[in-house]
Amino acid sequence: MAEAYPEALRTRVVLAYEAGEGSYATIAAQFQLGTATVKRWLAQQRREGHVRPRAKAGGTPSVIAPAELETLVVVLGDPTAGELTAAYNRPRRGRARVHVSSMKRALHRHDYVVKKKRRRPSEGARPAVQAQRRRFLRRIRAIAVDHLVFLDESGVHAAMSRSHTWVKRGTEYIDPVPMNRGARC
Repeated sequence: MAEAYPEALRTRVVLAYEAGEGSYATIAAQFQLGTATVKRWLAQQRREGHVRPRAKAGGTPSVIAPAELETLVVVLGDPTAGELTAAYNRPRRGRARVHVSSMKRALHRHDYVVKKKRRRPSEGARPAVQAQRRRFLRRIRAIAVDHLVFLDESGVHAAMSRSHTWVKRGTEYIDPVPMNRGARC
């Protein structure tokens, strides 16, 4: 939501109108405001004796409970906001259902952010794989960089997963993906 106009501008508008510098429309055009805004400020000046901006009201409270949100994120793994919304709405009907934008606001309110996932092969924790990795790194470091060729291979395989997910602020999501990707599609 936009910030309120400064009190100094509001006061200048009210004083200009009260000094007879023009009609609502003329004053509004002069200060590049809407006519209704000028009328509102003048009414507030007459009613309250000042033109200070009112405090923001706060809006409608969320119906999505933090515990339920936490459960959905854990159960679904690395869901998108759309998938979280669908899972939340599944047992609900009518006005109890929420829109995906409401789900995103609830996620942010409860300190969830979208972060890029870190991928690690699920087989990488095995001692034999760690030993192979060390041997490979020793061999590859012995090769001069100008002798290396880099290829860009595009395609789809079994180890593909989403690149981003919702996680609590300050945490990371490590995505265990299979090392053996299978055939490319």
